[in-house]
Amino acid sequence: MPRIFIIEDHPVVREGIRVLLMGGLGCAEEELGSSGSGREGVRRLLDGDWEILLLDINLPDMDGLEILLRIKAVKPKLQVLVLTVSDEVSLIMRFIKAGASGYLTKTAKADEIVQAVKTIMKGKRYFSTNVSEIIASKLAGQNNDQLPHEMLSDREFTVLRRIGSGQSIAEIANSLHLSPSTISTYRARILEKMDLESNADLIRYVLEHNLSQ
Repeated sequence: MPRIFIIEDHPVVREGIRVLLMGGLGCAEEELGSSGSGREGVRRLLDGDWEILLLDINLPDMDGLEILLRIKAVKPKLQVLVLTVSDEVSLIMRFIKAGASGYLTKTAKADEIVQAVKTIMKGKRYFSTNVSEIIASKLAGQNNDQLPHEMLSDREFTVLRRIGSGQSIAEIANSLHLSPSTISTYRARILEKMDLESNADLIRYVLEHNLSQ
């Protein structure tokens, strides 16, 4: 049985996933680790011998994409199943390109979550039906018109989402372990690439395209 780690900031959801995996997979309690903090989760993942990560992407202290990129750079063999509320196509594609082994929305039923974990345990990928349809549509070229936020780098995209959730430059700098001036530079690039003028424009755009944290 692989050792599975969960990063999810809502305690009830986190505990529910633990109970689900213990019942559905027969995991022992010591084979399951969890954290409600992105930073703590990254530290424990890097320090421990974990094989599968169940990752929520909307965390208060660290962006899920940032977590995935950081973990994969050090532990490329770690299998990561994203479990989140968002089915926004560009978000899904970014996580796939960053190395996610699966992507489920939180509308998934309990047995599908178990099945997804069993699938990636075998080294395969798992995507819920609606996510698979979104991916197929994207790859088939039905969404050829590139949206402004799809031109952003992963770091710029992370900063955009955090601005869209109402975080200040200082708060974003602290969460990403960067200087405020660096975040301001990213903000300027984002505005230029997206042909927008202010934070209000960015917040409006994020909300309209369902990109918020």
